[in-house]
Amino acid sequence: MANYFVAFVLDDYPELLPSLVPTSLRLFNKQDLHCTIAFLGAMEARLIPEVCAVALRIQSSTISCRVRGLRLLPNAEHFSAVSWDFTEGAHEIQTIQRRWRDELCDAAHAPRDQREPLAHCTIGRPKAHLNRTEKHRIAAWAAEQHAPERELIIRSLALYTKAEPGSGQLFQKLEEWTLSR
Repeated sequence: MANYFVAFVLDDYPELLPSLVPTSLRLFNKQDLHCTIAFLGAMEARLIPEVCAVALRIQSSTISCRVRGLRLLPNAEHFSAVSWDFTEGAHEIQTIQRRWRDELCDAAHAPRDQREPLAHCTIGRPKAHLNRTEKHRIAAWAAEQHAPERELIIRSLALYTKAEPGSGQLFQKLEEWTLSR
């Protein structure tokens, strides 16, 4: 079974992807940029309509956002992701995560996420089996990055799953819904 998640779409913002990155970091493609509302994990495809029915009920106007520095997740010592933290718009995103995450997980028959909501956009992941020096190199690089100045407008959310092999993407959108203006 494939993994699924519901997320805000951020693929209109290629400036979120720095141009020079350490070779030990696998940078996402712009089509893969998103801000997760709920990770649903491995789910039977027959449950997609139930998840979509819940996602359709998410009521939000477009969300104006800005990002600040890069963050290593889950923590700086043992990280598996490099992500932008949101400043403006973070409260709205976390409110939606908090309100809808359990209901989306229930529709997918997935365990509920017990972590606090976090408004972030992952831009890359370290390659497997890095030594301490390579991890420190990524951390130092992340600390030097400046957030894009541009305001980001979140206009839609989508149900994602793993992309087809050879597509050049990590994820593909199965369904997408526009937020009200």
